[in-house]
Parts: sequence; C-alpha cells; structure tokens
Amino acid sequence: MVAFSSFHFFESGALPRRAPPTSKTRATPHLMTDVVEIAARVRAAVAEAALFLWTAVVVGFLLLVMVGCFL
Repeated sequence: MVAFSSFHFFESGALPRRAPPTSKTRATPHLMTDVVEIAARVRAAVAEAALFLWTAVVVGFLLLVMVGCFL
C-alpha cells in the first residue's frame, strides 16, 4: 500500500511518455502546437460552462417541482 500512497503516480503527466524506437518524430511548428493547445483548452472551458449551466437548469426545475408539491 505504501507504493500506491502517492496520488501523483496516477496523474497522466507523472510518467514520462516515450515513443517507440521505430517511429519517426513529426516536425510541427511551435506556433501550431500552441494554437492546438489553446483550442483544446477553450473547448474544455466551453464544455465545462455548458455542463454547469445544464446542471443549474436541472436543479432549478427540480426546485420548482418541489415547491409546487408543497403549495
């Protein structure tokens, strides 16, 4: 159990990623990598905001139903 006590072991960035020895490295411009990263983060932020708003709508509807039952 002591070997698994570190939570950082399970994070994706904790272990080094190695490419197979037969694969060729692709040359991608640094700017393009930044644009892809920014797009991925924006997409994740929009998805998180949409999920939050959907949760707020569902909770609000359930509260209206609950108040309606008591009236």
